[in-house]
Amino acid sequence: MKNAKILGIIVMVAIIGFTMTACPGDDDEGVVTTTFSLGDELVFVDEQVFYEEWDYEVYSVSLKSITEDLEIKAISIYEGDYYDEVDIGGSGSVTTGMLTFTIGEPDSLELLFDDGPFTVSDPTVKGVFLDFFATDDHAEIHRKNTIISLTETGYSYSDERGFFIYADKDVNISAPKYTNSDNYQKDGVNYIDTYTENAVSINLKKGWNAVYIKDILTSSYNDTTNTFTYTTISSISAGNPDSLNWIYEGPSPFGSNYSILPSGEAGEVGEAAPRSSSFKTPRSIFGNR
Repeated sequence: MKNAKILGIIVMVAIIGFTMTACPGDDDEGVVTTTFSLGDELVFVDEQVFYEEWDYEVYSVSLKSITEDLEIKAISIYEGDYYDEVDIGGSGSVTTGMLTFTIGEPDSLELLFDDGPFTVSDPTVKGVFLDFFATDDHAEIHRKNTIISLTETGYSYSDERGFFIYADKDVNISAPKYTNSDNYQKDGVNYIDTYTENAVSINLKKGWNAVYIKDILTSSYNDTTNTFTYTTISSISAGNPDSLNWIYEGPSPFGSNYSILPSGEAGEVGEAAPRSSSFKTPRSIFGNR
């Protein structure tokens, strides 16, 4: 279990820091504006749902198909004092593991971008996010992809996520490049943390749009200098790449929980690494979705 302990320590330490200084980027010129319009109706037909199966000996992630029947609802998360999960309408189900769902204009629309670190060409635009599907067995189905590789001194973790936005009119949203960085010592260990969110420019068209987020975290430990180095790069654009799949997460009919990072000590499924009181969630143009 040497690799399990290495990864557990790295994951736990990686999320302890980020008490950093934000810096706007100076290389935002030339950022590409992206668009991925899906029209007035969002339709999924017979798309396979998977769960992520972790191999804790070598720390790899593979996909396993589900074959169950599940009732589902399209959910949007509204952020306030608490997270509110709202059913936005539409109809569909998961039948023998295949997701089918159709939704036109959602049941209710709210101001899409009334707060956040971005510029909106028309702040009156209304709409809704489709963040995930909630199932009748209290689980969630997300659009995502996870890749992890482990070495003797660190690891690389890639997290891709997709969601869908309905807008009642065309609008551009943008944000400059953003960087957090911090070098510090704790208990005699050196830490170098850098978080970068690339510049963003997305044209949302009236109707449904697909948006894609990719976070890449690389980590390494230098035994000579007793230093942990963490680098996270986040990119947000319009798109729905083939690498994304429908992933079942939560209390599971398969006898365990899936798609959760291992804990610091033993890497048991279903436990997440602890966060310290100093943890600062990295900024996102769309909040903590």
